[in-house]
Amino acid sequence: MHVLQKEPGVISPAVRSKLLLSLLIIVVLLGLYWPVMQAVYGAADDFPTFFPVDDHIPRIYRADGRPILELLLYLVSGFIRQLADLRLLRGISVLGIGLLCVALFQATRRLFPRPEYRLAVCISIGALPTLVVFAAWATVWSYSWGAMLAVVAGMICWRGCRLRESNAFSKAIFCWLASTIFLVLIFWTYQPLVSWFWIVGVIAVLDDRFLRNRFYRRECAWFVAAGFVQMATCFVALKAFIFLSGVEAKSRVQLLSDPVAKVLALGRTTVTMVLDQWQVVDVDRKPFMLLIAALAGLIILAGFIVALARPSIRSRVSVRMRLLWLGAIACCFALSHVHGLAADVNVKNYRTIGALCVCTTILLAWSLRLITESVFRGERGRLVLRIVAGWLLIVSLGMAQANVVHYWTSPFPRGYAYLVEQLEEKLTPNTRRIHLIRQTVDDGIVTERAMHAFGRPLTEPEWVMPGIVIAALRDIRQEQIDLNLQLEYSDSLGPGDAPEGDDVVVIDMRELTKFRSGYEANSP
Repeated sequence: MHVLQKEPGVISPAVRSKLLLSLLIIVVLLGLYWPVMQAVYGAADDFPTFFPVDDHIPRIYRADGRPILELLLYLVSGFIRQLADLRLLRGISVLGIGLLCVALFQATRRLFPRPEYRLAVCISIGALPTLVVFAAWATVWSYSWGAMLAVVAGMICWRGCRLRESNAFSKAIFCWLASTIFLVLIFWTYQPLVSWFWIVGVIAVLDDRFLRNRFYRRECAWFVAAGFVQMATCFVALKAFIFLSGVEAKSRVQLLSDPVAKVLALGRTTVTMVLDQWQVVDVDRKPFMLLIAALAGLIILAGFIVALARPSIRSRVSVRMRLLWLGAIACCFALSHVHGLAADVNVKNYRTIGALCVCTTILLAWSLRLITESVFRGERGRLVLRIVAGWLLIVSLGMAQANVVHYWTSPFPRGYAYLVEQLEEKLTPNTRRIHLIRQTVDDGIVTERAMHAFGRPLTEPEWVMPGIVIAALRDIRQEQIDLNLQLEYSDSLGPGDAPEGDDVVVIDMRELTKFRSGYEANSP
């Protein structure tokens, strides 16, 4: 009798399939975010961060308790000479998003056993508004990597909890220590990113084994306990850095600051933002946004009803255990927003609610799977699930592509090109001062008033000066301007405040409204 042995160096079909699907995730997301890696633009903090006149941005990072972010800025600032160089940072961020989705693809293999459905869910996660911000905004280029490492830290911690239940104490401690080190480094980069750790907890407690296996419940309990200890360690590390560096900490790093405002904002805005999935919340269309959020909420509720109504659950699982399961899910969901609830004062932007958005997307996909499998059986159920997966891909990628082009790669490059053209046209050897008439919130190329970073006019934030002028001057042909001139920069929100004289160049950025779609048809 011959025993078949695996040849050394031969990759098994299962591993090959996993590698190919992981590569497919990265390729699809690279294709989705290809425009941000090609367009020449900057947005808001990009200008004072990468084209500074002083060191106030590093000082802000230190006051926020983010020394790793300050170090990363120091490392990349050396090769940022022109605005086009920011494309590389956005490309690095997109690669981090791809690896984040690959990590989630691995973490959800039991929750979504069908590989085609799991693939669609993970790609859809990569298209969420939070990840659009990470990809399209060079200032936050490192955040996708921090989120990915936080998920990996959660997976390592979960491995430690499983080893603990197997009595492999030394290996469990090693896993917990490695996970803690990852989280501390992430906390020193951008504190809200540690919330991504709890995505692994949400995935774990959604597993049916929580209801059927007491050893599995103990592993989940160990995960929550270890996570609490690690969060406390991160907070102590933050305070230690602030104490040793001697900086004056900002209010955003103070634990439990302004709790009433946070709870009100959570119920009024954040819930809508996380339930709207791939639709950016537009404050002028609040009823429509609430309708989408209500539909997503109903699907999730139906998923829980189906999960608890299954015969195997009703007959074998007590009411007490079902309540414990729901409580564990609620606990991990709350912890996925731990930073927004405990420390950060701004709970209404897509950067700080990213983990909560991902958890909600996973819960929505889990509910859709349960509903589909309860209605359709066998091969028909698999076919319908594939249709649902296709729908997820079409909706998520379509919305993300629209968000990227509409809010980022269309208005910002056009606005920056207008500024460069105006400088090339108006600069003379006598120029000593450049004055920008900044846009108000109503003067953008994009008219929608969307949340956070979506749709904000290019020069509306006052802090873009003088960085945007420095960037534009570097893009002007060298022979047209003596770059050794001592130029002054100023700005205003109206022409009445603009200076006059032969040595002043005045540029009215409110003219960008002429680039709105349909402007010529509507103009007199």
